[in-house]
Amino acid sequence: MLRLLALSSLLFTAVVYAKAPSRILFGSCSHQDKDIPIFKSIIEDDPEIFIFLGDTVYGDTQDMNVLRRKYQKLGAKPGFKQLKEQAELIAIWDDHDFGINDGGKDYPQKEASREIMLDFWQEPEISPRRTREDGIYTSYLYGEGEQSIRVILPDLRWNRNAIAHVSPDEYTSKRKLWGAKCELAKTRSPYHAGAL
Repeated sequence: MLRLLALSSLLFTAVVYAKAPSRILFGSCSHQDKDIPIFKSIIEDDPEIFIFLGDTVYGDTQDMNVLRRKYQKLGAKPGFKQLKEQAELIAIWDDHDFGINDGGKDYPQKEASREIMLDFWQEPEISPRRTREDGIYTSYLYGEGEQSIRVILPDLRWNRNAIAHVSPDEYTSKRKLWGAKCELAKTRSPYHAGAL
């Protein structure tokens, strides 16, 4: 794989890679209990990187054994296995893989869910995503200078208030936007990708 080293910053963890990929694909909403025929098309497009943008599994549980089994079920799918062999996989969660539909800061299993999710994606044990007090957000930098691409993955679940109380300003909070601006300011890359 292309991974060189991991760097920590004030708001994001930046994983730095030697060169920029020429093909990055992304998607979301892969239900572990259903066929996922889109994997065939993704694999045929031969991505160097695939970004899972959340709802990778539909956990929707407070039983962490159930959540773990759902990730295992996804991981056992032939299309997922083939994609994992072919491309670098990076991921962020949304509500269903976080553990509960429309879940947020009050979800009582968020720490355990974090561990299960990051174990599934083989996040290094020393990664700040495992211990950070405000979520699993991260960023990746591929390449250098004008031949670089920065991918920003904010965590929009960890500190989210109950959906009935979320204002548009809160959902895309100033802090998250400020964090994204900080990430964008770090590189002269002409290409950026983010999940909001």
